[in-house]
Amino acid sequence: MSRCLAAVAACCLMLPSPAAGQSKPNFTGRWTQQRDGRANQPPLTLTVFQDALTITVDVSAGPADGGIHYVFNLDGTPSRNTITQGNPPRTIVQTSRATWAGDKLEIATIISSNSEGARTLTQSWSLAGGNLVLTASEVSHRTGAVVRETRTIYVK
Repeated sequence: MSRCLAAVAACCLMLPSPAAGQSKPNFTGRWTQQRDGRANQPPLTLTVFQDALTITVDVSAGPADGGIHYVFNLDGTPSRNTITQGNPPRTIVQTSRATWAGDKLEIATIISSNSEGARTLTQSWSLAGGNLVLTASEVSHRTGAVVRETRTIYVK
């Protein structure tokens, strides 16, 4: 009897789990932020390219904006992005890890800047009704407090 149970258990371990068989969504495309009409700033545009190894994101706030370029590794290994922004310019170093949680892409980024210290930004990317839904939570390392939480919808 115990040999039979061991054989059944071994067979169950070899079966694919439902999560393993799920295909990962592909976020490739040009996405425009939905606005509620009250904001006086142009909507953000995300231009995304995704392959099996990385997801590349270009963020723009209009034609006059130089944009920001990010590349995230999709295998859970760290990726490093350095951006310069502001006047006077300041350098911001970001180290991210992107992992899949079912059909959601989770990106955890530690952001270090000269003026603001370190903070962690956690993003969750998902598709719903053909739209990109991006939720984000930012936590200050200095205080441990949540600095801000957002939920933004982008349309193709």
